[in-house]
Amino acid sequence: MQAGHISHFASLSPFKSVKQFNDSTKKALELHGDHFTKGEHIALLKLIQFSVKLRGVAYAKISTLVQSTHNDNNGISRSTFERMLQKGKTLGLFTIHGTTRKKGGDSHNVYIFTRFDAPVQQKLTDRQTPKESYTPSHSPAKTEREALSFQTINKKRKRSSNAHD
Repeated sequence: MQAGHISHFASLSPFKSVKQFNDSTKKALELHGDHFTKGEHIALLKLIQFSVKLRGVAYAKISTLVQSTHNDNNGISRSTFERMLQKGKTLGLFTIHGTTRKKGGDSHNVYIFTRFDAPVQQKLTDRQTPKESYTPSHSPAKTEREALSFQTINKKRKRSSNAHD
């Protein structure tokens, strides 16, 4: 993907309106918000803020995004931001596309948020009763030897408790 003006990436937006984008990110944060630490959450919110103009497409260098968190007095490190990117990508919140300069070399990344509509509620079905009823088997009766061993244990306990009295 070639680096260019921000308007070139507007066609990559999967959202038709800012409200649709906000609703989608709200659902994503409700479901996956607990996967992020406090710093990563700040980074994700900053990335969402940068992607509102093109409704789900952020076009900025990581250093610019990190610097903007420092301007808000909630500064985070670059490594925290990169951890957030890995988690977000793994969870399917967004995709990351690298761009190249005209003369070669890597440029900034383009972050495209994916639509995160809530899954369709599935109707739960009732459990079907099995054709054959299952009755648990009872444990076999204790043998005389087992019963005797329990009796001797109880006698020893009584003797030791009487000795302590």
